[in-house]
Amino acid sequence: MKDRVILSGYAGASEQSRASVNGQRVNISGTAAAYYIACRDLDQARAEVIRIYRAERRKPKKYIYAFQEINSRQFYYITALYFRSDADIQTRLYCYKELKHHLQTYAPTITTETGHITPAGATKPHTTTETVKLDFTKVLKIRVKEARSA
Repeated sequence: MKDRVILSGYAGASEQSRASVNGQRVNISGTAAAYYIACRDLDQARAEVIRIYRAERRKPKKYIYAFQEINSRQFYYITALYFRSDADIQTRLYCYKELKHHLQTYAPTITTETGHITPAGATKPHTTTETVKLDFTKVLKIRVKEARSA
């Protein structure tokens, strides 16, 4: 199968260069591919973008577990408890148990403040704190995307 590569950018402005392969955006900032696009050397740019894309696909993916709030679409997780796609069952079970234990021990809370502001002044805000009820019977497995470097 041939990869479909889309390149875009302005001549002489490598920081404006963008690339995607098969509809997925490829991070080319600070690479030779951005320079090649800016210089309009599209054959070398295409080859470099495909190399970066394939190297990115070989990396193992990262995942986290999360628990969803009851009757809501909000979910709660801890970013430090991630595991890779090639992790063994012990690592995955550790992440799951640690997250569940932490959320049961330190239940998340939502604090809201309400009040009125008038031209004469403001009233003291009324603070309400409620504990979030999580559904521990279902666990979500979410893929973590790598942060893009600027």
